[in-house]
Amino acid sequence: MDNRFFTVSIDMLCFLDFNAYFRKLNPAWERALGFTLAELMSCPFIEFVHPDDRERTVGQNRTVRTGGQALGFENRYRCKDGSYRWLRWNAATDSDEGLLYSVARDVTETSRPQRSASGWWPSCRQHSLKCAHCASSCRSAPTANAFATTATIG
Repeated sequence: MDNRFFTVSIDMLCFLDFNAYFRKLNPAWERALGFTLAELMSCPFIEFVHPDDRERTVGQNRTVRTGGQALGFENRYRCKDGSYRWLRWNAATDSDEGLLYSVARDVTETSRPQRSASGWWPSCRQHSLKCAHCASSCRSAPTANAFATTATIG
């Protein structure tokens, strides 16, 4: 029954290890971002995070890894087509297992009017059209090794 809940959930569920790799993802990830689960688990999660959101995301990840929680944290994740989706996160850690348990919800459309008013949406869209890094393979991205080092320090 637990596995069925994980499979049919509308929200994106994941287990993230302390080395910044997804260890388990539910099918909602494929539906939301267009990447296969194998693609998402092949490189550090930070490679999918919008470059402007990475510093905040690394800080939030560190807070959760050290016993805190993420409650309503938002960042942008890259889709396979190069666009970005806004995700709202809740997360907690299991230090004994070395895992973060997280739930993410795509809030791109529900929060779009707020983001447009604040100026975030146009810059995000403009960025995704211009940024060669976002279209590159995560295996060759220079931030993968840098984040892995940061993730294990915290």
